[in-house]
Parts: sequence; C-alpha cells; structure tokens
Amino acid sequence: EHFDVQWFSAYSKYPPGGGINTYDGPNGNYTGFVDGSVPYRILARKDGYLAIGNNAWVKEEHFDVR
Repeated sequence: EHFDVQWFSAYSKYPPGGGINTYDGPNGNYTGFVDGSVPYRILARKDGYLAIGNNAWVKEEHFDVR
C-alpha cells in the first residue's frame, strides 16, 4: 500500500541574510548558521527545535511552519 506524504517546511520569520544559528541537535552545540533565504524541509521536530538536514537543527521560534 502506498501513502501520500505531506512534508512541512520551515520559513524564516526574518529577512534573507539575517543569519539563524544551527546546532548539532536539540539544545546542542552551535555549528553555524543558515541565512533563511529559502524554506527548509522539516525532517524532525523535538523540544522546540527543527531538524532541517545535514545534522542541522534550528530553534523553531525563528520559523513559521507550514
């Protein structure tokens, strides 16, 4: 049986280039930043953080999830 999956995306609440910190896990170590210029597919959600790929987690408070 097949299922249609609807992915959620995270859209930055800030203008492109604002710089949103990334972490290696929820409440993890700082690893860099994303500029928020594109929506990010959400791979996981935990403790107020969103996994957006390549071991990059961001704080959900900086994004609109749709």
